Amino acid sequence: MEFDNLKAQGNDFFLKKKFDDALRLYTSAIENAQSCPPTPEIEKSLAILFSNRAQTNLKLESYGLAISDTTTSLTFNSTFAKSFYRRAVAKLAIRDLEGALEDVISASKCLNQKDSKISSLEKELRSELRRIRFESAIDIKEGNIWTKIEWSGFSTIKHKFDDISYFDDSDEAQIEFKKGSFTNKQIDTGLGIEITDKDNGDIILRGLTDEFIQNMIVKFKRGWKLSNHDAFAIVCGARSIFRKEPTMVQMSMNPNHKSHEILKGCKKLTICGDTHGQFFDVLNIFEKFGNISNEHAYLFNGDFVDRGSWSCEVALLFYALKIKYPNRIFLNRGNHETNDMNLVYGFKDECKIKYNEKLFDLFAKSFQDLPYCALVNHSGNFEIETNPDPNSYLIMHGGLPSSPMKLSDIDALDRFAPSALQPKTGPFMELLWTDPQFEPGLSPSKRGIGQQFGPDISKKFCSDNSITGILRSHEVRMGGVEWESGHEQRVGTVFSAPNYCDVQNNLGGVVHFTFTDSVELNIETFEAVWHPDLPPMSYTKNQFGF
Repeated sequence: MEFDNLKAQGNDFFLKKKFDDALRLYTSAIENAQSCPPTPEIEKSLAILFSNRAQTNLKLESYGLAISDTTTSLTFNSTFAKSFYRRAVAKLAIRDLEGALEDVISASKCLNQKDSKISSLEKELRSELRRIRFESAIDIKEGNIWTKIEWSGFSTIKHKFDDISYFDDSDEAQIEFKKGSFTNKQIDTGLGIEITDKDNGDIILRGLTDEFIQNMIVKFKRGWKLSNHDAFAIVCGARSIFRKEPTMVQMSMNPNHKSHEILKGCKKLTICGDTHGQFFDVLNIFEKFGNISNEHAYLFNGDFVDRGSWSCEVALLFYALKIKYPNRIFLNRGNHETNDMNLVYGFKDECKIKYNEKLFDLFAKSFQDLPYCALVNHSGNFEIETNPDPNSYLIMHGGLPSSPMKLSDIDALDRFAPSALQPKTGPFMELLWTDPQFEPGLSPSKRGIGQQFGPDISKKFCSDNSITGILRSHEVRMGGVEWESGHEQRVGTVFSAPNYCDVQNNLGGVVHFTFTDSVELNIETFEAVWHPDLPPMSYTKNQFGF
């Protein structure tokens, strides 16, 4: 049968990790099988084909489509254990734990003998559900000394730009911890952060210099780690800065704009997408395109942790740079800067093994403090203008909210509200999760979370807000940067993790903004570089089909 040949080709591509090709061939096989007269054998084949395509969608992180395909597979064979298991994996990925447990129990019942993968997933789900129920049943009132931080010499970033902290090219940064932050004043900080007692009992941590950061990089490249106190100090210091930034950070290369003050003296702004714990590729970004300096700023557009096995190193490097250069590196929150994703995709386990769970808890709080988006090269006038400012972009990790919103509405969002801390619905979730689509209008996301928005949605948003377009990340693009089909260069996707998860063979990409007589946009790409022989998600047991 023709569909058997197509399935065999799809299987071959899947084994070679060419998932887009496998998806195409499984789809052709399904269409061919559906054109045949229905028989028990055809239905059995369709159950397998839909299940195979679901497994491919799991690899492509299209969890909503995987759930749909496994559900269809089970209509053809209601006792197909693989489809129950794969649907459970997809539900786990979107944190539908109850639904995942139901499916994994069904998968187990379909077999006459125990299966180690099914048993392992069931054990993991039951354990996680017990933990969630336990934590929701008790009132945890643990004082967190690490929140009592003041940043020495850094004033609040406000929309009144005369209150902005201009770039200070000092030799070192300081972190001031309030009295009681440390019980032991004799701390081995590992790389030379100096601790000084003040007369009132407060403690100042000094020494976060460029030399400290370079020594930290050398240490990480050798497979070593920071002392716990250095790591805690860096996360605390960065967090104190994030909390003072607005939900939508405004910056401009154009000296005629109010938000140029935050980039005063800067000649280039580089936008990077997902980096996903690929530390050696992050170092290559700086080596290839230039280090952070007074003249060169960077914006990393979320998803800098999970998947890759150097997520701690990437996050600590970014945070240390944020402390040293608060107005030259900016971090947007991505959907992987959330607890649910960190539990599944490795960052929590990596933190626990390399440092301890308390550091993960502190990172989790810092993720809640991150801005959600940035407005670049815009005048700051949110009233409708006749023409958009040249190369003015709203930059967020995912995409546009499903409800019509103006820039002023996004700017006014309170990201410290309880519903925004670990968002499941509404505009905060959508800023992290939504994707563009070729078709007009809105439709449910292939991921199973959020929406997809069409060219009509992006066109109206850009027109209503007088911006050139939207830059987002969140999806692998083989060329590193891609203008989304149908959106007439209003929506671009930037992905900066080359050879994602060591299997995709994609390029990484960045977008540069520079200013001479006007703001110019340039795209550059880069290939993956060597890294130690450590596969993705090396520190987690949650390998269930991901």
